[in-house]
Amino acid sequence: MKRQRTQSPDQRCVCARRELPAWYYRLVALTIKEDRDVSPEDFDEDLSDLNEAGRNSERESNTIIANCECDDEDSECECQLHSDAADTLSERSYSGSDADFYYELRDEREERKWELRDMKEREGTAKRRRRELERNREEEVQAACELLRQTDVGGCRPRLDPIAGKTFYLFSVDHVDHCYNPQFPELYPTKYVEFYTLHEEDTRCEGVTG
Repeated sequence: MKRQRTQSPDQRCVCARRELPAWYYRLVALTIKEDRDVSPEDFDEDLSDLNEAGRNSERESNTIIANCECDDEDSECECQLHSDAADTLSERSYSGSDADFYYELRDEREERKWELRDMKEREGTAKRRRRELERNREEEVQAACELLRQTDVGGCRPRLDPIAGKTFYLFSVDHVDHCYNPQFPELYPTKYVEFYTLHEEDTRCEGVTG
């Protein structure tokens, strides 16, 4: 959205410019520098921490401070009524010329905050499900290995089928923890190992010249 200025309300007392949150000034500078509207992604830089502590500090940082410069004898001064007021969703304590633009951005920022929070919850659920799948497969492999060790008595191992030409898929909880990206699950690599004999490899290379 483009910044639209409105006229300041007519007041008998002149108050110092109130201090707005840093994210607002950053977005205003962005709209001027790049000559474009604010997009939802523009809010993300200031919304990296979405935990409860971050929300509390966020609310504290949104408090608008006013320094009254009215005459002490001015009976109509209302600055003290809002000097310590927190700028909540249901309250408009800022009345500068850009107040409408500020509160519009603030509401959009709050929507983006909840959107990111929901997104993180969905991503966390997807990763937990993937991790559970990998853990179950790990346990199956470990159980098979333990059974194989138990049957390997006196150096007499059970006869196994040849593994040449076979593909085995690999599962790892550690791989999920360090490599899984819930934002792009389709790019999560499939882990597998293929076995083939040297004779087959030589056959593949026949007719190939350097």
